[in-house]
Amino acid sequence: CRAARFERLTMLDVSRARFGSAGAKALAAWPGAAHLQWLDVSGNNLGAAGAKALIASPHLTNLKYLAADRRGAIALKQHFKKAMR
Repeated sequence: CRAARFERLTMLDVSRARFGSAGAKALAAWPGAAHLQWLDVSGNNLGAAGAKALIASPHLTNLKYLAADRRGAIALKQHFKKAMR
């Protein structure tokens, strides 16, 4: 996602992509995530570490929609209340 075409990405669907805690940590650290308004991480086992990384991310402040389930979803729902579906 370092390519210029991803810098203003507003929607990202990584549902059921075997996106675990390492993927969540990478997404949380990615500056391009600052433009995301819609994010689907459902169908993945983020775990507590992945959920904590997404919650602590300084870049995921513009989310209007967030879909998550399985491990880590409860913590995400508590933090991203308005965006959770």
